[in-house]
Amino acid sequence: MPEGSARGNARTVRTYCAQCYNNCPVVAHVEGGRLVRVSPDTDHPYHRLLCPKGVAGPELVYSSDRLEHPLRRTNPKTSHDPGWKPISWDEALQTVADRLLTIREGHGPEAVAFTQSFVATPLWEIQPYLRRLSNAFGSPNSVATSHICNWHRDFGSAFTYAQPRTEFSAGWPEFEQSGCILIWGCNTHATMPSLHGRIERAVERGARLIAVDPAGPRSPNRPTSGFR
Repeated sequence: MPEGSARGNARTVRTYCAQCYNNCPVVAHVEGGRLVRVSPDTDHPYHRLLCPKGVAGPELVYSSDRLEHPLRRTNPKTSHDPGWKPISWDEALQTVADRLLTIREGHGPEAVAFTQSFVATPLWEIQPYLRRLSNAFGSPNSVATSHICNWHRDFGSAFTYAQPRTEFSAGWPEFEQSGCILIWGCNTHATMPSLHGRIERAVERGARLIAVDPAGPRSPNRPTSGFR
């Protein structure tokens, strides 16, 4: 069905998956106003397979553990029961703003650190805004986490290719121009579908593919890399 089409109480919405920075194009299937399934958008020019995170979209949306409104702790941190109490967004934002301003007035802006989870999460979009808030507040403490594979990759790239130390980025692979592609301990078919299609097209074009599997020879019960 095309974007915005409906059949009975079911409709589809062409959108993208925001659970990481790849932004895979998807089709959201809605029935009775409820998201029931997410599938790849095969009509999109950047169509690709979806990883388990993308397919699990409805589970995340309707998870019983998902927070849908701000909560205020009413009991001391030493209490076994936090005593969470729902509050409005206005009250939550005002409480945070008042606390931040009180700390800055009494101890200076450097006493506050702004932090977020790793950028390869649904929160990746807020990173520049959080950095802007940190700068406007006057704090140099802007913190984010990273994957265990990330820092040595970025530092190694900076030291090898003489990138400015302020960037720390290994850059993006140019599979379309690669003559040889090395995959080390990674199953892109299962964990990085956004790259898998580009690698396959490069191999079909004539690029040589080398896969290093630290787990050793494959058995019938272990998934393959997915490459033809």
